[in-house]
Amino acid sequence: MSSFGISGTNAHVILEHVPDEAVLATESKNDVQVPLTLALRGEAALRAQEHRLSAWLAGQPDAGLVNAAWTLASRSQWEHRSVVVAHAGMKSDVLDRGAVVRGQVIPGRTVFVFPGQGSQWVGMGRGLWDVSDAFRERLVECDRALAPLVGFSVVEVVRAGLGLERVEVVQPVLFAVMVALADVWADAGVVPDVVVGHSQGEVAAACVAGVLSLADAARVVAVRSGLLAGLRGAGGGMASVSLPVADVERLLAADFGGAGLSVAAVNGPRSVVVSGARGVLEILVDACGRRGVRARLVDVDYASHHSDVDVVGDELVGALEGLGHGSRSEAVMWSTVTGAVVGSGDLNGEYWLRNLRDRVCFDDVLRDLVATGSRRFVEISPHPVLLPAIQDRLDDAGVSGVVCESVRRGDDGATRLLLSLGRAWVHGMPVSWHGLLEGGRLVDVPTYPFQHEHYWLTSDPPAVAKGGDDVEQALWDAIERQDVDEVTATLGIAVDDNSGLASTLDALSTWRRRRREKSTADGWRYRQTWHPVAHDQQVRLPGVWLVLVPHGRRGHQ
Repeated sequence: MSSFGISGTNAHVILEHVPDEAVLATESKNDVQVPLTLALRGEAALRAQEHRLSAWLAGQPDAGLVNAAWTLASRSQWEHRSVVVAHAGMKSDVLDRGAVVRGQVIPGRTVFVFPGQGSQWVGMGRGLWDVSDAFRERLVECDRALAPLVGFSVVEVVRAGLGLERVEVVQPVLFAVMVALADVWADAGVVPDVVVGHSQGEVAAACVAGVLSLADAARVVAVRSGLLAGLRGAGGGMASVSLPVADVERLLAADFGGAGLSVAAVNGPRSVVVSGARGVLEILVDACGRRGVRARLVDVDYASHHSDVDVVGDELVGALEGLGHGSRSEAVMWSTVTGAVVGSGDLNGEYWLRNLRDRVCFDDVLRDLVATGSRRFVEISPHPVLLPAIQDRLDDAGVSGVVCESVRRGDDGATRLLLSLGRAWVHGMPVSWHGLLEGGRLVDVPTYPFQHEHYWLTSDPPAVAKGGDDVEQALWDAIERQDVDEVTATLGIAVDDNSGLASTLDALSTWRRRRREKSTADGWRYRQTWHPVAHDQQVRLPGVWLVLVPHGRRGHQ
């Protein structure tokens, strides 16, 4: 409701329905995880508000963290931010006992990154199943699409924590978990401008961007993983080497020429994956160790992104014939196969063969994304595996950016999820905190801790000139005191009648005081003078000038 006064004084009142008592009862659940969000205009103000809030909560045991969180989430979103994740029953020492993430807003595009195989772990998704409606609903949808194609239930594997040893199991489950995780972020208000997938991760990226429907994406991941299962036992493998790709290529050409090793993926400036025969890869890893280069075998028993894939190429293309199109989202998909934005109809069977056979150009895509303004990266996976490579690319480009995980191995519950959302929010991604705070209402929490600053120019007071040396100063001090004896002694004179000298000292004292006052006042003043400048010749002004002249004077020079 608004009231507008004729004098210019306006008043505005917001009326809100009081939540039902049943809703407010959620305050008593001490196991609820609560994000306390602060956003201020400077680092000093942020720290001051953190301490004020902590002290306030300690003195207000009945206010409740949920209500405080709801109120804080309603405030202005300034650039210096922090999020404290605490238990709803926590009333004191919130900063010390809660998990804190701090940061500053970083402008730029938001990129969702979907890794390939390697981020999985037994039991992944069980914590998310318990705390996120969005995750549960999307995982069930993925299960319905996958079950007829793979012959097992993704939901059952996730909830029961079944084994993930076989590629034909791990890849469909990992696909479903990543797609459901993307929905968790979207449900919290964070949506991507760009999606990027690494190897198998491109299937999830295409589904999230709407380039493929869920049904077609499930078909791709089922066919792809089933054919890879047929390559098991052929002696293939993969290894990770921490060197620039040019150095790896020189090493392979010089010491392993003809051994069938090839670069499978370039993940970052100093992160490369090599594919080939497992026995030869073991020799490569040993050689790198002797040179002080970090290298390790990847836990797979096949060689993807390698010529070994050629034996299943025709079958894969045939099985994926007739792929349709999804319902496109606002996000664009940047291909790590072609290095370009994916267009309508690009993701056919031939593309998915290249996705499995060709080198993954992940770092090339990262370089292009950073060069075109992408600064905020979220890895959509059950454990972060690509974030170090992304950070290396940002560092090499010399730009500020943020890389966020979703959850971690063995830690995918409410606290980890809220911390990940908090890290995204403190760096500028729009998180809808109210949607995560069930049963909150506005309460009186500490207001903004203004940091008082003086903007007036300051300077040292003007120095009052003091005359001469110490003897001269002593003389003037005696004159101002009208001390006739000291004046005569200082001057070395004898006076018979002091009355005349006393009047003289009074006059001198008055004169000096007035001079000092005038000198001080002159130090506060400045004078501006104008002097006419005579020109010996006419000056011609270039350009077009508008000249205002009195009425009736038009036409005069």
